[in-house]
Amino acid sequence: EFRLPQGISRASAHSASTAGFSGHFLQGAFATILATPCSAPFVGTAVGFALTGETSDIFLIFGALGVGLALPYLIFAALPTLATRLPKPGPWMIKLKLVLGFLLATTGIWLLNILLSISGPLAVLLSSGLVVTVGLVLYRAHKNGKMGLNLSGPVILLAFVIAIVIPEWPLQPTFSQKRQDHSPWQTFDEAAIPNMVRQGKTIYVDVTADWCITCFTNKSVVFANKKIKQLISNGSVIAMQADWTRPNDAISRYLARYNRYGIPFNIVYGPKKPNGVVLPEILSATVVLEAFALAAGENYLATRK
Repeated sequence: EFRLPQGISRASAHSASTAGFSGHFLQGAFATILATPCSAPFVGTAVGFALTGETSDIFLIFGALGVGLALPYLIFAALPTLATRLPKPGPWMIKLKLVLGFLLATTGIWLLNILLSISGPLAVLLSSGLVVTVGLVLYRAHKNGKMGLNLSGPVILLAFVIAIVIPEWPLQPTFSQKRQDHSPWQTFDEAAIPNMVRQGKTIYVDVTADWCITCFTNKSVVFANKKIKQLISNGSVIAMQADWTRPNDAISRYLARYNRYGIPFNIVYGPKKPNGVVLPEILSATVVLEAFALAAGENYLATRK
């Protein structure tokens, strides 16, 4: 266990003890900061939409997020008796902490796998060694009391700097790139799309990244459909994949043209829709097939069974 710095702890206690709306605001702001690492993967798309929209969109989206975060407080304020049904502190909290710790460690392993696809095995080995070293130093620091805690600050700062530098190393051949050699996906080429459309072809573009869990979920749902797999495998639909695992200015500009600044992003081009049919963030096989038909023509799916 790592205690929060005293300044943060004091700020939290101050926000809880401050009277009036300012105290409620500070307490909510502090809760939001703590919730950010967990909530960002789920609300990232909504935030991206809000920031690219009108002022009213920003207030609407962030207002809805605020109400959602405050909903437990609102429920207990409206029905105070529900508080008596909350589980009381006890040994179950220690067991739950172990379960959550295991999930957190699993997340760390997944992040190392993402780093493997970005910067190669050497970066993974260095990162793993860095994590273990920092963990041991912090463990000893807390055992040694205040003197050790004073040492832990520079160690965390050094680790933070190294963690920023490691993923920026030159891209090395990765396992994920090798797997793509035998996949139905073509490399994304935006300039080639208009010519393909003029030739009567249908193009399905998927902007994805190794760190995008929603992207993997979408692909597993979509490609579980035999009809979609058949259309792509027999060449009726050309599947292009834009890999945004590492920052790519061309892909960023492509997304910006559709007022998107995050992924997943999927779009279908065809003779009937040369400007593309933008798909929702969460896909289903029905949505994708309908987009294919809309982009290529009304009888497109019926004539390609």
